[in-house]
Amino acid sequence: MNSKLWRMIESRTGLTMDQIIEVVHSVSAADFTNERHVRKVIRKVGRLTGKPISQKVEDELTQSILKSGNGLTMEHIEKMLN
Repeated sequence: MNSKLWRMIESRTGLTMDQIIEVVHSVSAADFTNERHVRKVIRKVGRLTGKPISQKVEDELTQSILKSGNGLTMEHIEKMLN
């Protein structure tokens, strides 16, 4: 992949390339119709980034992901990091 694109993704998410790949693997195996799985992925992203995710944010993200059915998006990741 283009290194310029990786740098842009890394700067936008605050994750390294290895962390991004780990998140992608987690997301690709997740069942986004299952609340427990969604919460597990959210917590994993929080651990990878070293940023605690409050229960309120976890609840909001979980409901948003379950409602949309689109899985974890860049918007969701950005919300976790802010």
